Amino acid sequence: MYCINSSYLEGIEVETHKHDDYVLSFIDLPELEDQWEKHSDLLPENSERFAEKRKKEFIAGRLCALNSLFILNNEFKTAPPVGENREPIWPSGVVGAISHTRIQAAAITSNSLSHLGLDIESIIDSERFNKISSQFIAESERAIIGDDSYRGTIIFSAKESLFKALYPSVQTFFGFLDAQVIEITESSFTISLLRKDSIFQSFKTPISGQFWERKGEIVTQISIPK
Repeated sequence: MYCINSSYLEGIEVETHKHDDYVLSFIDLPELEDQWEKHSDLLPENSERFAEKRKKEFIAGRLCALNSLFILNNEFKTAPPVGENREPIWPSGVVGAISHTRIQAAAITSNSLSHLGLDIESIIDSERFNKISSQFIAESERAIIGDDSYRGTIIFSAKESLFKALYPSVQTFFGFLDAQVIEITESSFTISLLRKDSIFQSFKTPISGQFWERKGEIVTQISIPK
């Protein structure tokens, strides 16, 4: 994998990671400070209800997707539209994911992998973690991480990445407690899918993923080969 601080998006600095199997793009939201109106056509039809913060994050995410798609295949020159459940609709033969926070956005695309998930999360502080962790941390996971909110954030993000990777195929929602992180190492995690419905049977679990820190936030990625 190599990184180039450039893109085909004129006037926008994009951190682009080109791997044999995927393209991953990051944009720092301050980079777009004077360009929001220029790219407002990327907003979906119902965006008048969005707060300004949400509009900016959405635009940044779609610009990342546009860059990742173009570098993957220079015939792709439009951002993915929004599906009925707010999911990005990728071109035929492409899998991908988009994520954004208040400070950065990212998108990943591939035309050789089977499924692809990506998520960015601000690190959950200890006080908030103690209040909400029961919503996404199983007892078995608690045994791994204790009250460590940093590793708890990794688990939260890993489950988000898993959902984004699988949803295009299963087309059904599943919750945080429908998956279980069984191991966290220095830069990777292993996650098992607990759902036994027939639509999930084709996925061999456990599934491996990776994580790292960027701009003080946790990034997780799941790549499932064909």
